[in-house]
Amino acid sequence: MASEFNEDLAKEITVVVLKLVDLRHPKWSKGEGAYGRIDWNLARNELVHKHHRRTVTITTTEHRGL
Repeated sequence: MASEFNEDLAKEITVVVLKLVDLRHPKWSKGEGAYGRIDWNLARNELVHKHHRRTVTITTTEHRGL
């Protein structure tokens, strides 16, 4: 069934799905190292979005003198 979609249509669908995900999880992709994946299984009527938000912790220490 996937072979029936042309590449341009698949790209447009991807944009729409990503916009829907952004509505539910705003700015999920803005973090450093964030990534996500969308699996769409038409045969099982299933759309799964997994995303990972990464946080980078910075520790600053201050040393005075020797």
